[in-house]
Amino acid sequence: MYRLSYLADYKDTVVNCLPPSLQVAGQSNLNLYMIGDSFGAPFSKENFPLADRFSFIKLNHFQSFDNSIKIDTHAYNALIIECAEKQILVRFQQNTYKNFRFPVKIASQGDTGSFVNSSEKPMAFWDLFSAFFGRKAITEQNLNILFFSNPLAIFLNETKAELNLKAFGILSDEVAEYKAKNILVQKSTTELKDLYTSSFHLRTETELKEIQKGIENLQDYYRQRDFDTVLLALIPNPISIVDPNYKGRTYNQLLPSVEARIQKAGIISVFDTFRNSSELLYRRGDTHWNAKGQKIWQDLVNREVEALVGKLKKNTDALQ
Repeated sequence: MYRLSYLADYKDTVVNCLPPSLQVAGQSNLNLYMIGDSFGAPFSKENFPLADRFSFIKLNHFQSFDNSIKIDTHAYNALIIECAEKQILVRFQQNTYKNFRFPVKIASQGDTGSFVNSSEKPMAFWDLFSAFFGRKAITEQNLNILFFSNPLAIFLNETKAELNLKAFGILSDEVAEYKAKNILVQKSTTELKDLYTSSFHLRTETELKEIQKGIENLQDYYRQRDFDTVLLALIPNPISIVDPNYKGRTYNQLLPSVEARIQKAGIISVFDTFRNSSELLYRRGDTHWNAKGQKIWQDLVNREVEALVGKLKKNTDALQ
């Protein structure tokens, strides 16, 4: 959001959490896969040392390449489906959950599992165009990053933004300054009029049932294709945590409502932990979590992986 507003007071230095210092002896025979968005992108194998292998693929609104998942059926295969709260309706209620459905192929003997690009075909021009452009604010942000990322241009943009805000009360249409919490908030998650992304637009029973069905269908899809465990991780909108009564509105409880409906499925939930924290777990000038928020989620994932590895070891010992 800093790149949309250019308010210098909210410019963050991106710092990712440190990998855990876990002592790992030998192989666990567990491969961990993750399909997710920009919240999952910073993580690597180092963050999940108990897994023998970690593979991540970022889900876009369109499939830019012919990707597939290659799994080693001699190992235990666990999948995490990660999704930001503001994308829950877009990705699960409108049947776009099908975009999560990557073909699953069995790795040949001696090979290891991973996400693979099956065709090596280049991204089509219109896919490139859609990725770079899109709604007006994002187009402007991308063009600014591409052409005006030098220090002088940034200084001029920041000076102009400060003048517009102080003299005329003008700020980017997609951003609001929340001085009480000393952060910027994304309007699409705070305004009632935003049908799909708002944390305050009331959700109907029909919508919740459709979301539940979409998630359960997706989990069944991967279980039927030799994944041993399929976990769901929903990441709260910052405003859902920072102020569930922002401007007198009432949080719609979308994320905890969805998690409650799919309790039979494996869930990696940070909602209660984030809500009860006295620390800011999101960046002040960005919609993403900071290093503290990342670490909380990393530790929860490792706790799940540790439990799975423990069960594997127990089963192996029982067979010997």
